[in-house]
Amino acid sequence: MIPVVKNTNQILQEIDKLHFFEAIKKQLNKDFNFSGIIYQFQSNSPHKLIEDLRLQLHQLITSNFSGYLNLLYRIDVSEAEIKNITEVDINEIIEHATFLILKREFQKVWFKSKF
Repeated sequence: MIPVVKNTNQILQEIDKLHFFEAIKKQLNKDFNFSGIIYQFQSNSPHKLIEDLRLQLHQLITSNFSGYLNLLYRIDVSEAEIKNITEVDINEIIEHATFLILKREFQKVWFKSKF
């Protein structure tokens, strides 16, 4: 059964425990590429990966909002979860979006590892 994660720290713990870091990074790169966003995550640690993801999301939200929405669609983040983002501060929005993206990418990697 897929681990239930409720925040970014829990995702980091699961990524570390299950040795999914490289697979998560590969999945993010694949989804960014398929979304038409030219960026390659080359982080050497999960914390750096999250920092890089936050920076990319900030850039997308502020300068390419349609690219941001396309990325969320490509990653298959739940529309209901997106609508539940009620924060108004951009940093809080980015934090919430980072969690939703990592959670979905974690689910994809977990399922691929099991089936």
